[in-house]
This record gives sequence, structure tokens and C-alpha cells, in this order.
Amino acid sequence: MARRNPRRAAFTAFGLALACVTLSPQARLGAAQANRSQAARAPSPQAPPNYRAMLDRQCVTCHNDRVKTAGLALDVLDPNNVAAAPEVWEKVVRKVRVGMMPPQGAPPLDPASRQSLVAHLATALDANAASHPDPGRPQVHRLNRAEYANAVRDLLDLGIDPAALLPADDSAYGFDNVADVLGLSPVLLERYMSAAGKVSALAVGDPDIGVSGETFRVRQDQSQDRQVDGLPVGTVGGMASRVTLPLDGEYVIQPRLFRTNLGAMRGLEYAQQIEILVDGARVHLASFGGDDDFKASLKNPTLAGDDVDNRGRVRLKLAAGPHEIGVAFAYDDFGAGQARLNELSEVPAHFVKFDMGLIRGIDLASERKQKVVGDLVRLVIDLGSVPLAEGVETEAEAEVCRLMGFKLVQGYLTGKPVAVDEPTVAPSGAKARA
Repeated sequence: MARRNPRRAAFTAFGLALACVTLSPQARLGAAQANRSQAARAPSPQAPPNYRAMLDRQCVTCHNDRVKTAGLALDVLDPNNVAAAPEVWEKVVRKVRVGMMPPQGAPPLDPASRQSLVAHLATALDANAASHPDPGRPQVHRLNRAEYANAVRDLLDLGIDPAALLPADDSAYGFDNVADVLGLSPVLLERYMSAAGKVSALAVGDPDIGVSGETFRVRQDQSQDRQVDGLPVGTVGGMASRVTLPLDGEYVIQPRLFRTNLGAMRGLEYAQQIEILVDGARVHLASFGGDDDFKASLKNPTLAGDDVDNRGRVRLKLAAGPHEIGVAFAYDDFGAGQARLNELSEVPAHFVKFDMGLIRGIDLASERKQKVVGDLVRLVIDLGSVPLAEGVETEAEAEVCRLMGFKLVQGYLTGKPVAVDEPTVAPSGAKARA
């Protein structure tokens, strides 16, 4: 086996490398010539299509301002400004895209021109729609129950509770006035007819209307130890409801207290009062609870509960029309009724109204009486309630109440509860005894 000469092998490799270096300029020259010839053969970039000329050639013969075939004139419209007549160009796109235009017998558009024209118009239409969104007019739909109540209020000046007359409406996208989901089944139509009959009877009166009743329920998660909006100062819990009475007549208002599943009424171990109001005026005040009622409930909770409910029942004459009826627990007449200190410790009241028997003539009362009332006011404040003085008739009484710590006063001097330091309660220089 012949041995390779290392020097010859190295020389050969060097010669090959030198040959490569020698040939590389020629290779570059050949590549440059090839690129030039290829560039010479490449087509030059085309100018953008002239859509105006395309329409004049293919469409304007029939669709011009003089002939107006199918009521369409394209010679007065600019294909580069589709925003001026988007509805017309939408029709053009639909017809040209499916090959309906140009019609048979007319020179056809070649596929490339057709595709280019449709793409141009569609892109311009999409851009115009995105910059000028127009959802269109709302569809005709039936009134939902909120709209129905508003219509009754506007037309008849009559407030109604639509939830008591009509079922809840379906909703879509968080709204209950979407036409697509506001259907009208035969059963729902009957409910609307029934509601219309009741509304008509309320609006014009119906002497032949029968005896009926309506129940209002307090939500079980509603606090019963704070004043409810719409109810007077000195009350806690309860509820206020607006009703429209159909006729002048006698009406029965019957509050019922919550009972457990076993029929027992809770809270009877404490003496309390329940107050019924019509249009802000008290019409009934009933006392319940305490030792006697609590012992009776232990013997027979059902009979004891029925007896308590009957005490709150009141029958009175009311005029037809809208009224606001309220029922609440009364922390009223503090110092002269059922409102006692142990109740305040168990169920905190927002307001505590002091009886007018304690307040009237307080500026001339004995030192002992003023001290008792002042101590009670401070106690009520310490318990987190707002003390209110009832029966304030003179500025001297108001000033003494202010010095005692009362926050609110009401009576002949002010008419309605006002802050004791308001300008309507002017100080007179009277002094409270320590």
C-alpha cells in the first residue's frame, strides 16, 4: 500500500483553495449578469385599478342618471367615496359578487377585475360602518312591565305595582327591553288583559267591585332594628307601601308578625308597640309583649300569636286614590308608655322620642325632673340612639332641651322634627338645672 506524501497532500489542498479564490470573481460576475437578466424579464408593478373607468365601461350604460335602470345611477357616484351612499354600494357588491351584474348579453367582467372591485367596495363599506356605527331603529316590541307601569302613570296619573300584576320579563344582555326576547304568549296576553281590567277599575272606580285584599311582605333580610325610609322618627323596622284604593269605604289593615315553623312568635318576652300609619299620620297603636304575653305563648303559642295579631288590626274609612300605608315598631312616648330601658338594651333604636309629658314646661320644671330627663338623654345617646323631644311649644323649652343634649325637637314651635340648633329654634336664655 502506497503511503501518501503529506507535503503533496497539503500542496494539493492549497492549490484547490487558490483555485477557488481565483474563480470567485468570475462567479460573482456571472451571478450579477443572471440577476440583471431576471430583473429585465420581471414585469413592472401595475398601477392601481381604475374603478371609475371600470364602472363606466361595464355599468353606466344602463345605470346612469338619464336611464336609471332599476332606479340606479352610478355615473353620479364615486366608487372611492362609498360613505356618500353606502346603501347603493351594498347592492352593487351583492349583485357583482354573485355574477348577476353585468347581466347576460353584456360584456362580462374578468374574474380578477370582479374580485378586485368587490374587495375594494366591501373593504370601504366595512371601514365606513366601523367609523359610523348605526344599529338602526329598535324593533317594535310589547311593553315590559316597567314600561307598562310608566305608561299607566303618565296616562292616568296612577301609580301601580307591576310586579303584583304581571310576571317577570325575560332579559338578554342584561336588559329586559330587548325585542327579540319579549314574546307574547296567550297566557301572558291574558295577564295583561287582567292587569288592564284592574287598572281601569282603579282609574275610574267600579262600584260593583268585590271585596279583595293585598298582602305586602317584608324581606327576611331587611333589618328590623333601624328606621325605615318613609316611616316617622321614633320608629324602627316595619315597612311602608304605596297603594291605590279603588273606592271610598272602610278598609282593614292587619299587620302580622313573623312566626317560626312551629307557630311561635318571637320577642314576646319584651313589651313593645306596633304603630300603623296612613299618609304619615298615626291611625293605630297597639301594645304587645311582656310577662303576660310571654307566659301565654309558652302555654299555647298559636293562640297567643293570634291574639297579638288581632290587637294590631284596625278598621277605618279611607278615600279612594293613592295612599302610603306604613307599619313599624314604635319607640314612642319614652317615659310614658311601653318603651322601657330593657328594650333599648336589647333592640337598639335609631331614634328615641321623649313623651311630651316629660318635655312640656321643662324650662319651668323642678330641678329633680330636669335632672332625670337629662340623665335619660345621656343614656339614650350612650346606647347609640338619637334623642328627640316631642311637644316643644316655646323657645325656652327648646333651649333647655338643647342644653340637656337633645338632637331633635318637634311640636308647635317647629311643626316637624328639626335639629335643635337650627335657626327655627332660637335660644331664649333659658337655663337647664344641673
